[in-house]
Amino acid sequence: MSINLSDDEEHLCSYLRDFIRDLKQFHWVKIWITGGWVRDKLLGYNPHDIDIVVIGLTGPDFMNHLKKYHSLHYNQYLPSHIIKANSEKGKAYDIAATKLFDITLDFTGIPLTTEFGDSISPRAAILQDVYSRDLTINTLYYNIFNGKIEDYSKEGLSDIENELIDTVALPYETLAADPLRVLRIIRFATFYRFKILQETFKAMQNSDIHYLLSKRVARERFSKEIEKIFDDEDVEIGLKLIHNVRIESIIFDWTGDEYLKKYNIINNPDIGLISFIYRHGVLRRHLRKIYTKYNGFFEFATYDLIEMLTDSLSKRIFLLSIILYPMKDIEIIAHPKKLYKRNLPLSEMVVKEGLKRPGKEAKLVSQIVDGLSDSLSTMSENFDLDDLEDFEDQYICQHCTPCVDKIKVYVAEFLLYMGVN
Repeated sequence: MSINLSDDEEHLCSYLRDFIRDLKQFHWVKIWITGGWVRDKLLGYNPHDIDIVVIGLTGPDFMNHLKKYHSLHYNQYLPSHIIKANSEKGKAYDIAATKLFDITLDFTGIPLTTEFGDSISPRAAILQDVYSRDLTINTLYYNIFNGKIEDYSKEGLSDIENELIDTVALPYETLAADPLRVLRIIRFATFYRFKILQETFKAMQNSDIHYLLSKRVARERFSKEIEKIFDDEDVEIGLKLIHNVRIESIIFDWTGDEYLKKYNIINNPDIGLISFIYRHGVLRRHLRKIYTKYNGFFEFATYDLIEMLTDSLSKRIFLLSIILYPMKDIEIIAHPKKLYKRNLPLSEMVVKEGLKRPGKEAKLVSQIVDGLSDSLSTMSENFDLDDLEDFEDQYICQHCTPCVDKIKVYVAEFLLYMGVN
């Protein structure tokens, strides 16, 4: 397996080779391109950002030398910024980020000393980086000096060739170190259509991992992964995996605020319905119907609907409205200290607080979900799967706003196709 570089990538590698040769006072420093760029290039994609591992210097120190080199040889200032280490996000070291030749670059430095001050070899340092990564397909290293791919895990190339997803270290320990990796694996399996190895899948289903996922991972990080899964043209694969891993109640939870949950348990008259949705399988069974019906529905879909789904926001509102439909007409006491306007629709809370999406997006979803509760039974009388254009003509006016009225009709079509009324 080999990598074909674009002109910009070739220019970048040449630039970095010249820089490393110029860095004579740090002759022990070595760099590789690694991670998603190597994986995607091997799979025929064109990634727009590159991760570079630096052995022998920290990322910020390496960047300082690079900026001096760039200023001296190109007479230009090189903008950069530092992403601080964050173990909860799987970032063990500070990362120095910049942009060269229209390519976004992240430099992660691995020192040649341990935390106890002992010296280690460059090979030990690179292996340290290998086993800190999540998946074997992300442990390939591109040598910019000879153009060869170095597979230090011994499994990265074969897993890409065999379309497999497996962790580098033991699955449970890998997921416990950063539980968001459960969603990352689902995203990779959705996008690449790779098979998740059984031991890794079992660890993803582990209740301890689920607990860590719900308690340790910021909801904003959920949002980014779910957005990417929803953007995928094979989104039904991602929905099926979320269902099979049994994390739908975590992903589509309505808040991470324990006080607010306890307050609603005591004071919210809708708490029985909320519990029924989450704890008695309503959301789970509904999600299963969605992914099993998804592809079949689009055999009948109109051109307007297909075109609408090419817009990320519209597609996300469409999917969230379908998924959250069982929450129609249920409210949360969102502002306990207020005397008025204390409540919000449950679906709005899931999108706004559970998935940390913008408030406007959350309101659009709740308008569609709650707006369908009265009109779906009426729509069912005119629903004809073989003539969806006529159905849409009856309910979509020329002045409909794409984010509410049109999507509401498309959501209604899908729900009626599922047998919901």
